[in-house]
Amino acid sequence: MVKASSQLRMKAATAVAAIALFFFVYLLLTAAAVGITVVCGWAGLQLILHMRSLFMLLIGVGLMAFGVMILFFILKFVFSWVKSNRPNQIRITAKEQPQLFAMLKEITRKTGTHFPKKVFLSPDINASVYFASDFWSMFFPVRKNLVIGMGLINITTTLELTAIIAHEFGHFSQRSMKVGSYAFNVNRVIYNLLYENDTYTRIFGTFAQGSQYFAIFVFLAFKLIAGIQWILQKMHILINITEKALSREMEFHADAVAAYVSGPAAFERALARLEYASPMFDEVIGFYQTDLRPMDIYSDHLILMSWDARKNKIAMSGSLPTITVNELIKQNPSKLRINADFATHPETSERIRRVNELQFMNGPDDGLAAISLINNADKVKSELAVLLLPHDEKEPKLIDSETFLEMFILKLQKDALPVVFNGYFYARNPFEGVDLEEIIQQNTQDFGLTANKLFSDEIVNLAKTVQLMQMELSYLQNINAKSNIRSIMYDGVRYKPGKLSELITMLEKKLEPMQAELLENDRKIYAYFLQLAENQDRLDQYKSLAIALKVADSDYDRHQALLNDMQQAVTFFGEDNDQNTIRFKSLKLDAVEPRFKSAIQELLTPENRTMIGPEEIKNIELYLSNDWKYVGVTKYHEQNISMLYQAINTFSGLLSSNYLSKKRMLLEFAADMMSISSVTLSPVGESVQS
Repeated sequence: MVKASSQLRMKAATAVAAIALFFFVYLLLTAAAVGITVVCGWAGLQLILHMRSLFMLLIGVGLMAFGVMILFFILKFVFSWVKSNRPNQIRITAKEQPQLFAMLKEITRKTGTHFPKKVFLSPDINASVYFASDFWSMFFPVRKNLVIGMGLINITTTLELTAIIAHEFGHFSQRSMKVGSYAFNVNRVIYNLLYENDTYTRIFGTFAQGSQYFAIFVFLAFKLIAGIQWILQKMHILINITEKALSREMEFHADAVAAYVSGPAAFERALARLEYASPMFDEVIGFYQTDLRPMDIYSDHLILMSWDARKNKIAMSGSLPTITVNELIKQNPSKLRINADFATHPETSERIRRVNELQFMNGPDDGLAAISLINNADKVKSELAVLLLPHDEKEPKLIDSETFLEMFILKLQKDALPVVFNGYFYARNPFEGVDLEEIIQQNTQDFGLTANKLFSDEIVNLAKTVQLMQMELSYLQNINAKSNIRSIMYDGVRYKPGKLSELITMLEKKLEPMQAELLENDRKIYAYFLQLAENQDRLDQYKSLAIALKVADSDYDRHQALLNDMQQAVTFFGEDNDQNTIRFKSLKLDAVEPRFKSAIQELLTPENRTMIGPEEIKNIELYLSNDWKYVGVTKYHEQNISMLYQAINTFSGLLSSNYLSKKRMLLEFAADMMSISSVTLSPVGESVQS
């Protein structure tokens, strides 16, 4: 059996030490709060007993309240303790699923662990171990439960499923899981004291309004509480860093158990495919957020994976794609990692690397689908699928997997751009930053341009790299000083939050020559299209489409800024605010809304109306028909707020659709010109992007 490594033991000891330090600090704070309460209570009582004026009475009451406020703050988490529930699961037994339980018993034998207390099936792509993490779990032993996702069973062979479940059984053997229980409960206490203070603030804020003398004591109490919270924030960071470091090391240990039971190769295949398949499963679920329903959503997921693998030239093993680490990097190519020290799991590529360093033999894999282990698989899958999809009172329209794939591809093709551009314009907006008039005045015949150069693999990869780096840079530039960013890694190099400006400067310098190269390429593309249009006597039509796109681009930026203002203006509806704050924020909404309505009317052209459904049109017209009130005397007007939110969502969709339609019209026109002139590009890309 795999033994705990020295790193695991060391990180467990560090996490235990951090939790012990918290208990020590918390006990000191509690003792101090009790002492303050006793002293203030005694002093306040003396003032009341010997009062000679109303002033002494108010000061006495204020002193007593001050002590109570501090003690109540320290202990208030006790009154908000909630037990977690897990509704999206179905418990199974050995009688119902004998083959699956036989496999679990064999894994139990090989790993030398206890059999799970309960076994559940869930609808998603995962497997996990959990146990009751209530207050008493810190002091008494608890049996662990196993959850197996049907989505996971659906995409693995029996040996691969054995590997993933053996990983979970590896957690069963870890005494350090008890540390996780302590850390979980400690974090709940700290989180309550740091962030769940709305009711507390409201109660004592009302008390402060009773007298200016009371307000002084409330103010002083809140100042002292802010000091307590500063201490707790430091403890929160320490506990999370040590506990998450332990969690990552526990994952490596559980990976080693999986490799010991089934061999490194099976675990690597399962782990990589799980990461590849998860976002595609979300795509399938998203497809069914309508009145359509699947005959078998898990079959839909398999057929979508198979189609995507063929499209991206990924090798297949039977009906399942074989995913490599390089494929995973393509799926998430970003080099930016935020708060990696707080991650519960190591990166998949690192887990695979560590597993392959182990000297374990690979087990034979007959390729048998893991779904064969499930009795009445169709019935079980149907029961679980219900937990994934929204409930519909009406009789849904059922579709099979072939129909699903056809509809899914058609939906993608609707937004697809011509294949001749090799995906260049997925990563870059046409003529970004290009002065159209300047190029029109140049002699385009001098460029000597060809489509193969303008849309080569090299230039497309450059465009994708720049797009990704611009997104990373934008994220970094928008990090504010009050954010919970504790660590930043870029391309394997760690940067402290205080050194953020250095990273931003480095990325900006790195981007400059790449952006300049792409800008020059965009100028050449525009000149090339102009040349084609001139040769085909379609110059005016092409110029009109290009200018319309530039206008739509400018309108998009202007309207997006307004949309951001509007979204910010309505956030208070979901907050717990006092009457003065609500009135103030309502005034801010009143100031933005007329401009928002004007922008909706600007976008709601006859052409754009075809891009939204009849219900959305009905709602938007109702919204525009009146000046609605959202705040009443004692409550919000929920129906009006709902209408406002729908209008915001519709506007956001219209904004994107308006720009994309102009972009598609121009590019389809340009592709048509290329086709007519027979200056075509070999279709090295795909016409459909997933």
